[in-house]
Amino acid sequence: MLKERDPHCGHNNLLCGKFGQPSTAQSLRDELNAILTKRGSTYHNGHKTNPDGFDKWSTHQLRHTMTSKLANGGANAATLKAIGGWGSDKAMNAYIKVDESIVHRGYESAMKRSKEERVQKQPLQRVSLSDLAKQQKKAK
Repeated sequence: MLKERDPHCGHNNLLCGKFGQPSTAQSLRDELNAILTKRGSTYHNGHKTNPDGFDKWSTHQLRHTMTSKLANGGANAATLKAIGGWGSDKAMNAYIKVDESIVHRGYESAMKRSKEERVQKQPLQRVSLSDLAKQQKKAK
């Protein structure tokens, strides 16, 4: 259980463990897991359970969720890599789960833009084979 920092504890960490030592990343993960999951906490007065907690929870899963939500919201790869701290697209892509409806909308949007661009260009003209033959004779 985390407690308020003692100003005379000998360190400058904001968060302290149950014995006043600086909290570590692992101790913070353990405490969050104890608070957020049904298994609860073993600190103070034995085992406390949390009937409303998650069956399973991890800080690592938050990274997957964040990346997928941002990617599905339209964030570009450079933004995702900067926020997630990945050095390569391959590493980052392992965290992204793309929503199928987003893929479908993106495809439909691209196809619509493609058709609009084609219409804006000069429309195709139909030429009969006999007219084409006449044009070729004139060109020679």
